[in-house]
Amino acid sequence: MRPRELHGEATQFPVSIARLQAKSNDHFAEGPLLIDPTRTDPEPELKWRSDCVFSVAEPADTAVGPSAIGAATIKCVALNRIDLVENRTQILERLRTQRIQIMDALEKKANKGVPPQVMASPIDTALLRIGDMKLSG
Repeated sequence: MRPRELHGEATQFPVSIARLQAKSNDHFAEGPLLIDPTRTDPEPELKWRSDCVFSVAEPADTAVGPSAIGAATIKCVALNRIDLVENRTQILERLRTQRIQIMDALEKKANKGVPPQVMASPIDTALLRIGDMKLSG
């Protein structure tokens, strides 16, 4: 029987300098290479490919090249494993479809020369759909 391949953090926790000794609880002193989203905004470290079919994470560009923190996080927690990429891509496709539907509905009303007070209802509907999109994203 083939051993099960593990993805994700498991026992990994890469750091850029010496490991933290028990003298301190300052975990940032180690130079952690994993994003802790409760302490660090992941946006400067990660980017999402928007020019391809699948929703794939990549290290963000920094002044010195690709983010080391982003790269380590992607690898360690397996952000690009097949099941996760497929699920993100499905959600992204639903959001893209909803965006197109919202824009089409607004454009149809606007092209008919509808007065601004009448446009309020379609705009309110669009804002509700956008709110739903934010919740499902």
